[in-house]
Amino acid sequence: MRKYLLALFVIILTSGAAFGSGYGEINVKLGLDLISALDSNEKNAQGVDSEFVSASYKTGFSISGEYLCPVLNTLKLGAGIEYLFPRKADGNWKNYAIGIPEEYSGMPVYIVLQINPIEDGFFIKGSLGYVVFFDRGDTNWSMRTEPDGAGNSYEAYMEVLDKKGGVYYGLAMGHEFGFGLIIEASIDCYNGSSEYRYGSNSYNYDTMVSQNDFGKYTKDTSFYKAGIKVGYKVKL
Repeated sequence: MRKYLLALFVIILTSGAAFGSGYGEINVKLGLDLISALDSNEKNAQGVDSEFVSASYKTGFSISGEYLCPVLNTLKLGAGIEYLFPRKADGNWKNYAIGIPEEYSGMPVYIVLQINPIEDGFFIKGSLGYVVFFDRGDTNWSMRTEPDGAGNSYEAYMEVLDKKGGVYYGLAMGHEFGFGLIIEASIDCYNGSSEYRYGSNSYNYDTMVSQNDFGKYTKDTSFYKAGIKVGYKVKL
């Protein structure tokens, strides 16, 4: 699905450029994300769900650009790109669970379908695309403790192996003013997954008994946000 969405994104942009000057419009918008949350579903190497956690995030900001060209009098088709600036998990994120990252940022590319059902500037817009980049804020880490009074020691590590984007979709409604100002309210969802390698070892120096745990796991991430966007339209 990713290949088809990205191919369609490129086709829309190149088709619009082929029409040359005087056709279509470019919209640049700044977003204020008032409500946002993240769901993380952990799966072990066998694909079995092992942990599901969820948390809310603090207010964040985004910037986006869209190219739209008219298809019918009330219909516009185009493509866009958006960048979500990093935003922190709300509260003491470390207490939620290891599945919740400290911060989140992402960048989707997408196709846009905008409907203007009436002529006073009101519009409804749907977006579908692919998150080409996202960051959960995860980093490699390791730890080791010295033997305690009972002769027990512990060491562990986690390594980030890969990060993959996923499907993006959104819905918005707003108003276009005659002098170029655009105001819209939107809800969006950004998907992705991360793969990790972990290991741990506990050892007792008195009994010389050790316990090991090693393996790989993935975390499927869905980030949701709702907010408002303000921008400006430039007609080509």
